Formats: sequence, structure tokens, C-alpha cells
Amino acid sequence: MRSGIHFDIEFEVGDIAAARVRQRVESEAEAMAFARTHLVPNSELLVACIGGGVDYGNLIIEVGANGDSNVYAHEHRGFLAKRVSRERALSALEYWLPSQDRMPDLQWVEE
Repeated sequence: MRSGIHFDIEFEVGDIAAARVRQRVESEAEAMAFARTHLVPNSELLVACIGGGVDYGNLIIEVGANGDSNVYAHEHRGFLAKRVSRERALSALEYWLPSQDRMPDLQWVEE
């Protein structure tokens, strides 16, 4: 993990305003715990890696009503891995958290 960083989390379930959460966490473990606890069908999670005034990138997981997920990696360009399981999406987040690299065994398409 990069020194001096934190993760800003934005999460929502459906279009329910009361189900929107914004939270800052200080570690990869906290970010993963939040994702594992909150990702449910019809939800969206954005995790931004921030430190020293720099945005190192964002990872977005959208979970559809059927449980399939789309994973977006926003670097200086955007990349998308479509129709992955929730568990694969969580694995992609876990891989991304330490260095903001895309998990190599997902099929990423440039947006």
C-alpha cells in the first residue's frame, strides 16, 4: 500500500437516497470489510484511493439485480470488466487496493 493514502467510499443501494453512504477508511482491510458487508444485488460501490492531494484512481463495482457485477477501473482512462460474479468483483477490489492495478485475469475492455 502506498504511504499516506486513504480510501473514500461511496455506496448506494438502488435509487434510495436514505441508502447512500459516504465514508473514509484508512486501510485496505477496512475497505474490503465494507465491500463484503454492503455489496448486495442492485447496489453500487465506488472506492477512490487518495493521498497527498493525488487521486490514484477509482474502482467501481455495480451489482445487478441478478447478482452479476460490472467492475470499472478508472485510471487516466477507463476500463470495464462485464458480467463477473460478486466474488470476482470483490477479488478485483482486493487486488486493486494495494497498488491500484487491475486484476490481470479479468477481461478488461477500454471504455
